[in-house]
Amino acid sequence: MGSQDMSLVAKALIPARNSRDPNDGDWWSPSTHAPFALLSMFTKGALQPTVIIAPKLAYEAIMNIRAWWKGEISGQRCVKNLLDDMATVAGGMGGAWAGAAAGSIFGPIGTGIGFLAGGVTGCWAASQLSKRLTEKLFNLPRSVALENAYRYFGLTQSCSNGDINAAYKRLALVKHPDKGDSKEDFFELQVSLAIIKEHREGL
Repeated sequence: MGSQDMSLVAKALIPARNSRDPNDGDWWSPSTHAPFALLSMFTKGALQPTVIIAPKLAYEAIMNIRAWWKGEISGQRCVKNLLDDMATVAGGMGGAWAGAAAGSIFGPIGTGIGFLAGGVTGCWAASQLSKRLTEKLFNLPRSVALENAYRYFGLTQSCSNGDINAAYKRLALVKHPDKGDSKEDFFELQVSLAIIKEHREGL
């Protein structure tokens, strides 16, 4: 919630003493004035919560991360499933270039997703990505993995959803394959975001 929103809340909860209800002339009190002021703010969207951006991952990948977060599968199984999901998508799209062509329909970010689906299938690239995800996230206690995910964005757990979205957008511009970074780095960005989102939505 921004400072402007906080100011609105303060005004709603602590009305001026010289305010009078124009209808009946009685003094307004927090118990009568605040609910209507807050209702008006909600209606206008002033207090609508900020939603974390959805990670650019396949549905199956997100479900695997969720299952790991809930303790339903091991970290090793989660990483294997993530890479298997990517390989399956790649086979259906015909490789990296077909993936990029399909992804380009949805713009620059879509092109990167297409490359992720079609490109990270080689044995060496897959093994390196598996090692990175295992060591940094999925072979660690969830609390440590979560801390590493926040650290990846340069944030702490006390940050707001807006801070997360801003950091994600900044890193996505740098780590996108079209900007010269690797598909593996872009995928790690998405996975880190997915872990944070899973944690916050479960609070």
